[in-house]
Amino acid sequence: MTKKEMKKQDSLIQGSIFKALFRLAIPIIATSFVQMAYNMTDMIWVGRVGTRAVAAVGTAGFYSWMSMAFILIPKIGAEVGVAQSVGKQNMEEAKVYIKHSLQMVVFLALFYTSILITFRKNLIGFFNINETDIVNDAITYLVIVASGMVFPFINTVFSAIFNGYGESRTPFLINSSGLVANMILDPLLILGIGPFPRMEVAGAAIATIIAQATVTTIFIIVAIRKPKLFSDLSLLKAPDFQRIKKITKLGLPVALQSGLFTTSLLLFASRPIFSLFIPEEETIRYGIIYLKILGLSQLFMCTESVTGGAFNGLGKTIPPSVTSISLNALRIPIALILSSTDLGLNGVWWDISITSIFKGTVLPVWYIIMLKRNPETKHLKISGFVFKRSTV
Repeated sequence: MTKKEMKKQDSLIQGSIFKALFRLAIPIIATSFVQMAYNMTDMIWVGRVGTRAVAAVGTAGFYSWMSMAFILIPKIGAEVGVAQSVGKQNMEEAKVYIKHSLQMVVFLALFYTSILITFRKNLIGFFNINETDIVNDAITYLVIVASGMVFPFINTVFSAIFNGYGESRTPFLINSSGLVANMILDPLLILGIGPFPRMEVAGAAIATIIAQATVTTIFIIVAIRKPKLFSDLSLLKAPDFQRIKKITKLGLPVALQSGLFTTSLLLFASRPIFSLFIPEEETIRYGIIYLKILGLSQLFMCTESVTGGAFNGLGKTIPPSVTSISLNALRIPIALILSSTDLGLNGVWWDISITSIFKGTVLPVWYIIMLKRNPETKHLKISGFVFKRSTV
């Protein structure tokens, strides 16, 4: 370990737990905003083409969202495995988690890509869109993005590895570079500025792939310069399936939580979701109302996310999954009830906001109760480091 790394580790182990957590959490939260900004940038520039192009990207983009159900398995496995291994000062064990998480995420990316490309017409056809141009654009966008799906999969796991190691600033900076690339490429490829041809929806997909590939390249370069974490991984060597099983056990509850929610939307709300993209004026009006209503629950979404990360860091992935799956399941009957009132579609947004508030309240309370019921726990492993619990 270099002197710089030792100094950084000491700064995290000593002093206030809150300050250490704050330093680790802020870049992680910022990275989440960067990922959201990717989609916002695409939609802003595609919106210059027209509402029908927005509808195509929004429809195909649903399956990019669904990919998180696959990504979360190796992501959680990498984050928890690396954090706990580094907390025990066992770097060889951390490397084992890194190797198997990377192998697993590449396999899952290729598997999901094959599904998207093979069943592209059926997947877009599920939304029952009658406009041929929107269907064709959606299929084009889906195929192009699917072809580069391996990059966001790998980037997410790399981010998890660095977060687990305690270097949350690194993935934030690297992912931000991809966002900058995307912001530059979007107008050039979508609208055809300068020597670039006007590619519209296809241009948005290509810009996304190039930006994500840029992030992957930078991650690999940084990884090569960190032999402590990434040397002698033997990625081409067959994996240990017992280790794969352990990673799956850690990540599967969280993946099911994400996948069940997205699948539910696909099955029960495909037409309402798609209809939001059709009339331009209504899209803007509903979008403004949507942001105002969802804004009320943003703090609680943050507390849910942070507490869920704390549970995951301790290897206890069941509580956040149970909380999320149960309350997400309640969204369906609540949405039906509220949308049947004068609230109409806004009832759906209120449903999401209210249940998010409950999730952001229940999970922290559950975590506090767990700590009180386990007073014998004298240490907390957080992002790869051991912090002594405060007696204050």
